[in-house]
Amino acid sequence: MGQDQSHHSHEADSKATTSKKSADTDAKTTSTKREKGGKQKAAIKLKFKLEELPKLLSELKNAHELDVLLDEGTVEALMARLAKEKDPQPRAAYGAALKLLKQRLHPVRNDEKSAELLEEYHKLQKKLSSGGAVAVLPERKKQLSDAAKRYTRLCQHHEGTEVGKLWARVFGRLERSYAQIAKLDHGTGRSNRAKRAKKAGAVWSQYAGMCKFDNEGDVDQNGNPKDSKYDLGRNGAYDGLNIVILQLYPFDMSGPSSALRNKGFIVHIYSVGIGSKMPSPHELEEKLAKASQVWVISSGFRPLLQKEHLDVIEAHWRRGLGLYIFGDNLPYYVEANMLLERVAKALPTEHKLLLEGNYPGARHVGPRDGNSAQGGFLRHALTTGITKLYEGVTVARMDKRAAVELGCSEVLRDHDDNLLVVARPASKGFGPLIVDGTCVYYCGRSRR
Repeated sequence: MGQDQSHHSHEADSKATTSKKSADTDAKTTSTKREKGGKQKAAIKLKFKLEELPKLLSELKNAHELDVLLDEGTVEALMARLAKEKDPQPRAAYGAALKLLKQRLHPVRNDEKSAELLEEYHKLQKKLSSGGAVAVLPERKKQLSDAAKRYTRLCQHHEGTEVGKLWARVFGRLERSYAQIAKLDHGTGRSNRAKRAKKAGAVWSQYAGMCKFDNEGDVDQNGNPKDSKYDLGRNGAYDGLNIVILQLYPFDMSGPSSALRNKGFIVHIYSVGIGSKMPSPHELEEKLAKASQVWVISSGFRPLLQKEHLDVIEAHWRRGLGLYIFGDNLPYYVEANMLLERVAKALPTEHKLLLEGNYPGARHVGPRDGNSAQGGFLRHALTTGITKLYEGVTVARMDKRAAVELGCSEVLRDHDDNLLVVARPASKGFGPLIVDGTCVYYCGRSRR
């Protein structure tokens, strides 16, 4: 009996000792974690002041240095601080610096070939924008497109390297963190956009919907009046309204963007193939929340927008954002049809409204009677001030039945009676929609 008691007593003492050691170890571990966590959160105060952060980011030389400066613990604490700021300026400054830094630290920037490709691209762009004989324009478009593709492939090559993967990982982490606090400084939904909207009567000119005038004064080579008073919108009338343009096909947008700014619009252009990139989905969310319309100018062959980009665009269109979808001849309607597939699901019809084909244009068309099968454009707000319009060298068309079923108004047909441009007004919460199958020449040659 005594031996048994002694054995049990020893076993109990052993368990108690083991338990105490385990508890001490857990306590030390917890204490160490708390100390590390405390040091991690305090590190922000020791490293930099909030207003110094944009400057610190601007001095970084590569993604590795950024990863060291803004490790996960630092970012978590930084986002917490930014979220507490009553003034939105520090958050905006961080977001702007992050955007510029992503472009500057892209691994392709260290490749001498990228500078050569960009120089070649700009030279080709100048040649294309200078116009010239119609016969040489398709070749110039092809050369410009090829240069953009070579630059895109070079970017993709560098993004597949170890340096490129680090760049993608670091900025992916930072953008995901920033997306959570970026929402603090803007609202979402139709109500905010509606507050910013302006009534047509307040912005449209007295010539809205007209394409024939008496004493119109000076005209351009197509017979269209040069005086901006004949435009749909009055100069400066759209002051403060934002337009976001996602230009996935490279051509000179300086003319259209200048015309839009003259009307008062704040224009945000994101271009591919000229040294810049598309915004991240969360950045696009920020921009569209404040925008009145978004333009998507499609690429060819493979999509340049991610599913998340399309999700953001569709969500805002469903809440009232104006959506202008541009395509061109085959294959330059990739993103256009991806968006139109979503439109078809949102507003089901028997026939889908999609762009298709590669049809020869290269002619001018004018106003036409609504009952006529002759090509041309109908009287519409979009054709205000235009007496003659160039179709484009080659174009894509749409199904006329699908356009009618979707509730679209016809705007433009080519000389062979192919439907090229349609417009659908805002309805049932959905924003207005325009679909254009001849974007390059419609954008590049029309000031309206």
